[in-house]
Amino acid sequence: MKKIFFLLPVLALVTIMASAQQVLDSPPLDGVYVKSNILERKPITYPYVREADMMWSKRIWRVIEMKEKMNQTFY
Repeated sequence: MKKIFFLLPVLALVTIMASAQQVLDSPPLDGVYVKSNILERKPITYPYVREADMMWSKRIWRVIEMKEKMNQTFY
């Protein structure tokens, strides 16, 4: 009976250490998801829209300041 009480915590500790080693062997994940999937994705191809089917359109021209930090990705 004493052997069982000794072996159960030792077995639990060995199991925890083995699972922790598997986590440490994998490369660290910087975010919530794997970013390589985004690079491999392709944009959705939209169907052709005829000019007769279009009811309204508007073109807006804006000046983007490239020196601002939030616009650096466009630069």
